[in-house]
Amino acid sequence: MIDAKAQQSAPSAVAVSAAYRSAAVTVAPTTAIVMALDRVLLNLKRTIAATEAKRFEEAFNLTSHSTQILRGLAHHIDVAKGGAMAERLQKTYHANIMAMLLAMGKPDAIRRYQKLAEGLTELRDAWAQIAKIPPLAARPSASANAGTETPASSAA
Repeated sequence: MIDAKAQQSAPSAVAVSAAYRSAAVTVAPTTAIVMALDRVLLNLKRTIAATEAKRFEEAFNLTSHSTQILRGLAHHIDVAKGGAMAERLQKTYHANIMAMLLAMGKPDAIRRYQKLAEGLTELRDAWAQIAKIPPLAARPSASANAGTETPASSAA
């Protein structure tokens, strides 16, 4: 059963989109994307911990928040301007959304979440290179701390 209070506190897609637009005004758009992906990675780390501890409602809420962030990123892609590359990026975001949702409750959910975190770290680091932000791999103990709070993620 899903707690109604927890549902109300989860940000809507509109709220996530507004947060992205607000961040994009404050920082460069590529930095805002890195910040958003940092938050998704942090949520995935917390989702793994919650799943391991059998706190499934918490895992659900974190997954829901992550999918809303990715949905917001996909929504802001200008396919008309970006062409095939933009379409591919949009499909990548949507594929990750579906993979997160399909992982919930599966016996191998933790492995699936870890795999998603690996792929999203690569995507995040590609955006970070464009934004001139250090990649997660370049940070000390990056593999142990993948998805932890970073200066860019604390505002996400």
